[in-house]
Amino acid sequence: MPVFAMMVGIEGSGRSRFARERLEPQGFEIISSDEVGKLLRQCWDIQKILQEHEPDIVIGDDEIPRVATADDQAMIREHILSTYVLEEVLRRIRAALGKGRNIAWDATNLIRSNRKERVAMAREWGANRIVCYWMNLPPSRCAANLTNFVLSTGICIDAITITRKTYARAKELEEPSVEEGFDDVIVVTEDEYGEITE
Repeated sequence: MPVFAMMVGIEGSGRSRFARERLEPQGFEIISSDEVGKLLRQCWDIQKILQEHEPDIVIGDDEIPRVATADDQAMIREHILSTYVLEEVLRRIRAALGKGRNIAWDATNLIRSNRKERVAMAREWGANRIVCYWMNLPPSRCAANLTNFVLSTGICIDAITITRKTYARAKELEEPSVEEGFDDVIVVTEDEYGEITE
C-alpha cells in the first residue's frame, strides 16, 4: 500500500534536497509544486489565460474601486497560476497513489487547515501511511541557503530583502502535528556541522 510523505517547511529549509537525497532512494516519487509551476508557466494555454486577465479595476481594502497597477495585475496572475499549480499537483498525487506509488510532495505546506484537508484527500485516494517531514531549520539558515542559491544563479540579490521575507514566512508556518491526520511527524533539523538530520 502506498505511502504519502508531505514535506513542510519554508523556502530554503532544504525540502527539495532532503526529498531527493533521502526519500527518492527509498522509492518515493517526488512531486514538486515548484517544478509543476515551472512547467505550467511554459504552457501556452496558461500563458494565454494569464495574459488575458488584465483587470482595469480592482477593489481596494476600503472597497473603493481604483485603477489596477502593474503590481496588482501581476499579483492576480500569480494567484491564478498558483490555483492551477495546486490543481495539477493534486491530480498527479491522486493518479500516483491510485497506481500504488509512494509519493513525496515537495511544497511549503505551511497552513494547518490546508494540510489536514490534503491528508484526508490522500487517505481517500489510497494512501496507507501518511508521514509529515517537517524541515525545522532556523530562519537565519533558510535565508542563507536562499541567498546562496540565488547568487549561484548569477542573479543580483538583496540579502536583506531575502532575510526579511524568510522571517515573515517563518511566522506563517503552523507547527504540524499528528492531530492533522498524519501517522507520524518527523522533525528534520540541522546539526552543529550544518548537516540536515532527522
